[in-house]
Amino acid sequence: MNKIVLIGSDDHHDLLALLGKLQDNLRTKWEINKLDSNVIEITYFEDSSINLKYLIINIDLHAKFDLSAFEGYKVITVGFNKKASVTVSSVEDEEIVFCIQREIDLSSQKVEPQEFVIKGNFFLRGDILNGIFAFTTMLISKEYSKFEFA
Repeated sequence: MNKIVLIGSDDHHDLLALLGKLQDNLRTKWEINKLDSNVIEITYFEDSSINLKYLIINIDLHAKFDLSAFEGYKVITVGFNKKASVTVSSVEDEEIVFCIQREIDLSSQKVEPQEFVIKGNFFLRGDILNGIFAFTTMLISKEYSKFEFA
């Protein structure tokens, strides 16, 4: 059993709705729980005996967040600044380019710095930051292989 904790801001439940739509579209086996307006926890299962824990945090809003409750979690930062591990490098019409700025260590592989071009408006609904959270969750849980990239 693996966990992903997302720390951002979801006052209007838009991120929760986007994750639910992603879960339905990809037929994932995620268990999604909203713990409060800033914290969403996702539990998922993988064909591995290693239990992994990831913390995805909005570095723009929570740069000084107390991480002591998340000891043992691999931290991945998202946002719009150069310190974020995952950001967006461009948005045009119905195309979004997610940029991995730092290597992300997953259980069986490393995701090197690169860009992922996604056509369509799935990740462009509402706040772009929600799209970054959803994309990063998909990447970590290895559901990105089910998604079509341009």
